[in-house]
Amino acid sequence: MHVRMWFLPDGTVRQTSFAPGMTLQDIAEETTRLARRFPGAVWHDMDHTDLPPRTGRHRWRHENGRVMEDLTIPALVDPRQALRDEVASATTIAALKAALLKVLG
Repeated sequence: MHVRMWFLPDGTVRQTSFAPGMTLQDIAEETTRLARRFPGAVWHDMDHTDLPPRTGRHRWRHENGRVMEDLTIPALVDPRQALRDEVASATTIAALKAALLKVLG
C-alpha cells in the first residue's frame, strides 16, 4: 500500500493514506486541502514497507527523502503507568490507599 508522507520544515513527518477506490481527482483534491494544512511541507509517495515500525511513530523524522526513526527522542510514557507501578509495588494497605487516592483525587 502506498502512503503519502508529508515532510514538514521542522523535520517531522505526517502520513496520509488514501481510501481504496479514490480517483486521481479525489486524491488531487485531498492533497490540495492537506497542502494548506501543512504549509511549507513537501510530500513524497512511499510504500508502507519502507517506513519504520509504527510503535515509534512519534520519533519519525525525514532525512534525505526517507523516513527515519530518531532514537534520541525519548519513548512515549503512558501517564498512568507510574500509578500502575505504584499500585503493583504497594506492600502495605497505607501504600495502596495512597496510590488509590491519587486516582480518585
